[in-house]
Amino acid sequence: MLGIHPWECFERVFVINLRERYDKLDAFTLAASLTGFSYDVIEGVKGTTIVNKTLPSLDNIPKVVACCLHFG
Repeated sequence: MLGIHPWECFERVFVINLRERYDKLDAFTLAASLTGFSYDVIEGVKGTTIVNKTLPSLDNIPKVVACCLHFG
């Protein structure tokens, strides 16, 4: 055991959530309150609403490792 919470390894936690999926945000809020970490909510958008020509080129983007928790 490291002696620290795993959440202390992250500077910030962002939750991206669609406005109409309040059930998922409620589940995440409950889990966060039980484990004791804080987060910032960012409102998500449906991919079908984004026009392809507005998407950035991914040619020069560095590779990033990310983690996703999915409830339900």
